[in-house]
Amino acid sequence: MKAKTGRPALVVLALLALGATPALAQIESFDATPLEPGFAQFKEIDFEGLDIGCYYDNGLPCVGGDPNAVTSVRIGSVLFTDEYGLRTSFCSSPTCAPDDQNPAGGNVVMFLEPDAAITFASQPRVVVLDIQGMGDATFRLLVSDRDGRTLVVDAQGVLFGRLLLGLRSDAGLRRVQVIETSGGPLVLARLLYRQSAR
Repeated sequence: MKAKTGRPALVVLALLALGATPALAQIESFDATPLEPGFAQFKEIDFEGLDIGCYYDNGLPCVGGDPNAVTSVRIGSVLFTDEYGLRTSFCSSPTCAPDDQNPAGGNVVMFLEPDAAITFASQPRVVVLDIQGMGDATFRLLVSDRDGRTLVVDAQGVLFGRLLLGLRSDAGLRRVQVIETSGGPLVLARLLYRQSAR
């Protein structure tokens, strides 16, 4: 008896090969420090010219909230939202690294409380959060991409230093939401992003 060969066998082999390949377009988090020499190729959002939020002279947030709170700010194709109000403030050394664009020798940072979110209209494949000024407090993020995949990221700030937290998805990142923090808000010194995944 003669065995049949041809297309059905090829289809079976192709399906087996596909099952052995790793899933594509997953979201991953990583230490983005090795990317720093190439940051000139990223789009950068810096908060040096942004002055929003409600503060007393001693730097404490307004008690009882701010009736005129800014709940959303769009910078380029990136939307920052917080239903309770976004805030920026000056952060000095050694808590934050001085920003070259700041004549006072410090850094203007944005505070992101739990439920605050960063939404990307351009859905970049790589995002780097430059986190400074929150000490070694812990935080949790919910990251989603264009295909609806999600990833929960648990991380920790660096005492008198910075954390370059990288996020990557071949499908394109859609949103980063702060789920919870310890010891105060997530403190973002800048945000970098690019379309190229590698």
